[in-house]
Order: sequence, then structure tokens, then C-alpha cells
Amino acid sequence: MEKLISMDRIKTGKTGVAFGLIRSRESGRDVHILNAAMTKDSEILFPYLLGCEDRNSCVDVLIGENVGYGIWARFLPCIGNELELYYTKEARAQSHNMPVSESNYEIMYIDDEYVNEDGYFFIRKIAPDTIEYTVALTEDMESPSFEPLKIYSLKLN
Repeated sequence: MEKLISMDRIKTGKTGVAFGLIRSRESGRDVHILNAAMTKDSEILFPYLLGCEDRNSCVDVLIGENVGYGIWARFLPCIGNELELYYTKEARAQSHNMPVSESNYEIMYIDDEYVNEDGYFFIRKIAPDTIEYTVALTEDMESPSFEPLKIYSLKLN
């Protein structure tokens, strides 16, 4: 049976030297490797910024990294049964100077029976590459007991 060895105990050249130097100091303690792509709760961060196209044909980020998993965030008004969703991993999209041609996009479709011109598209992150969306009234979504009529899922590339 193969014995599992912690990553910080493997001889890996420069990394091993760094761990050794830290441990050999008089005040040295054990080294903990932190993954920058994970939250403090060991949850993988959602890598995409979600938005729409602005008047200058640039990405207008409406849902950033400040919205966590499972939280419905209001996106855009529902004026039809489809909507373009632009998404990117590049932080420069937040400064409104990233052309939509340099981002990815998907079409969010809903069934005609769920179109509500008084409502909004709402999006929630459910996995590092997947979102769910629905259409509802803002005041309905603010109610903790509200359940959307239909929830759609979309996997981002």
C-alpha cells in the first residue's frame, strides 16, 4: 500500500528549501498551503464576472465575485424570452473597457409562458462553471419563502 505524503514534505527543489528555511527558524511553525482559488470555507471560487453589453460594446459587469453561491442576484429586466449573458475571467472587465468580442457569451432562454415584462432575470451561482437563472418580480425574490416557477441551468465554458 502506498503511503500518502503531505505536499510540504516532498523534496521539490526551491519549494522544499523554502519550507526548510521556515521550519528551521527559532520561531518557525508548520507550513500551511493555501489555494488562492478557494474560499475560507474550502469552496472553489466562481471564476467568472457576469454582465451585459454596454453602449460602447464593452462588458458591463453586473454580477461579480462579491455574490456567493446559492444567492439570487438581479440581472436585467425581462423584455422577451431570451437574453445575452457575457462572462469573462478577466478583471479588466470591471473597468468597462473590455470589448464584448473578447469575452464569452451564452443566450439565456426561457419558455414564453414565463416571460414577465414586470420581472427581472435573476441569476445564482451553483458551481464553478454553472449558473441557474429564472424570471421573477423583485419583491417576490426578496421573500424568503418564495420559490421560482421555473429554474433553468446553464453551464459556462
